Amino acid sequence: MRSDDLILVIDLQNAYLPGQPWGCDSIGRSIGNILALLRAAEARRDGPELCFTRFVSDPGARGVWAEYNRRNRDINENPWMNALVAELAPYAARHPLYTKSVYSSLRVPALRRAARRAGRLVVTGVMCECCVLSSCLDAIDLGCHVLYLPDACSGDDAVMEERVRNVLKGLSPLHVTVLDTAAYLREEDVSGDGSR
Repeated sequence: MRSDDLILVIDLQNAYLPGQPWGCDSIGRSIGNILALLRAAEARRDGPELCFTRFVSDPGARGVWAEYNRRNRDINENPWMNALVAELAPYAARHPLYTKSVYSSLRVPALRRAARRAGRLVVTGVMCECCVLSSCLDAIDLGCHVLYLPDACSGDDAVMEERVRNVLKGLSPLHVTVLDTAAYLREEDVSGDGSR
């Protein structure tokens, strides 16, 4: 973990919990690993920056997004489904929470600026095959180095998670570093201004 990292937690909303419409099989594992990241970051005197996103439908969306929102109206109009999972809500209250209405988190101008300032963008959250992957690719196009933590990300199922991991491994080592949460937490801060 480096002090110049930006840890991004993508769309960990109640709709992705087990038994919910977009439930992810591995969401419990991802939440546990993300909590470990957040605790470690906040415990440091000069820890990495933390930020969160959540998906909220845009009533003025056009084209395919208008159809997407129509098909998912019951989820999109349910405040509980749109809320962040309870475990992460206290952290999101202390750090920036950005709202987006498309897959990529990097479409939020303030988040784009934060990503450009960061030494690396550490990507976690849901869903691997859409919002997470889209955010990673957008960050790469922005010129960011992406750290992808697959055990802190969830997709529809293990097959989808592995496919996304393989795509991002194909962009390693220049654009992407793929490592697990424990390895990331063991990293020494070599950014020059952090504390161990």
